[in-house]
Amino acid sequence: MESSSYQGNYYYRNTTTAEELNKNLRFGILSHGIQADPIYNYGNAASLSLFEQTIENLCQTPSRYSTVPELMDDRAKVLDQIEKVGHGFIYNAVRTSITGKLFVIQEILFWPVYDDNGRKIGAAAIYDREKCSPYVSSTTNQVSK
Repeated sequence: MESSSYQGNYYYRNTTTAEELNKNLRFGILSHGIQADPIYNYGNAASLSLFEQTIENLCQTPSRYSTVPELMDDRAKVLDQIEKVGHGFIYNAVRTSITGKLFVIQEILFWPVYDDNGRKIGAAAIYDREKCSPYVSSTTNQVSK
């Protein structure tokens, strides 16, 4: 029997498989590694579409390039704050696609990823594409636990 639940602002079926998440067009999922300048290592279909990327190109792209240059410092500060508490939300994140289209993601859940031995191996994020809109004003990243 299939069940469903609502976690935070994210709806999911308990029977969702990795394949279903990979093909999902509503909820965007991204992850990056722990390099000095972290590079994306995963993006599902929703993220590839929104950021106008191929998986091959995405996996060669530093994650900071998803932010407009003027907001890269803000992005770094927000991620540092989240690292200190373990996970958190990024609100009103201005992002850019590979072709330069600007958009706002209203709410991104961001968390660190650890291996089975407790070593940090990256970070991941999920967002609802229904909470994305074209960039129209000077909105900046804000964080909340």
